[in-house]
Amino acid sequence: MGRNGEVLEQLQLKAHQDMSGIYEALNEHDFRVVVPDHIDSASEEIMGTDVSLEQLTEDTHEQLSELSEGAIKNAVDIAAEAVEPAWDLIPLGSALVIGVSEGRRYLMGKATLQEAMKVGGRRSARAITYHTIGAALSATGLGMVSIPMVMGARVVESRITGAVDLADILVTRTNDLNILDFAP
Repeated sequence: MGRNGEVLEQLQLKAHQDMSGIYEALNEHDFRVVVPDHIDSASEEIMGTDVSLEQLTEDTHEQLSELSEGAIKNAVDIAAEAVEPAWDLIPLGSALVIGVSEGRRYLMGKATLQEAMKVGGRRSARAITYHTIGAALSATGLGMVSIPMVMGARVVESRITGAVDLADILVTRTNDLNILDFAP
């Protein structure tokens, strides 16, 4: 570059072990080529250096490593900033899904309005409870590990609730049968 910022000469560094890539660059472009110390720089278009191919390779890997670490950190930071507001919308999304599914049950005649409201209320309470647990675990520094923990707790709770509901149904049916046996 000149004093006024104009380009005086274009150079391209070629880190090759042999001349094939260098000849290709010279034939395709109108610039001089800078080469590592092991390449013969007898031609006017080839500018030799005292830098070895090994040193160029090491420096390149070092630069790429630093760039990729920065890029990965930036991507993680951007993703975290993008996802954070979504955590606040999860209860709203859950409520929407629950409302639509329970409304559908009511409109299809599979549940009374009272039943749909009762089931929808229970499902909403569970969703808010587990969202709160997940947020609390995440705030303690567990981060993404909180997701499988909350999912596991939901599975365990569902199985226990299912077993209790089944027991309640069995007790109700047994009582119904006992009433039938003693009816005059």
